Amino acid sequence: MQALHNKWGHPSNSKFVQIYRAQNRVGFPTNFLALLNRFCCKVCARCKGARGYRRSTRVQLHGPHKTPKAVPAPGDIVFCNFNDDSTICVVTAALLDDLFAVLMPT
Repeated sequence: MQALHNKWGHPSNSKFVQIYRAQNRVGFPTNFLALLNRFCCKVCARCKGARGYRRSTRVQLHGPHKTPKAVPAPGDIVFCNFNDDSTICVVTAALLDDLFAVLMPT
């Protein structure tokens, strides 16, 4: 199995099955699919562990699906921490970018 895997350029298991079917099973062992399920290439395992993190195409195109931060709207009651002094405040005005908020202590 290792010799076949090396010969075809270290393909993934799914690509190896495509090659197997395209070659009409010529030059492959008769129990190839059973052997492939148990086969693990040490070279591929070592290289796979060494490569950097690659983001999927979906994440590159659409970004990660994280829930957006909740932006306080005017009238919301929030918990404020100013100079180690905790208090409950009511938002009187806020900007959309969450950089600025006018708070009024209750």
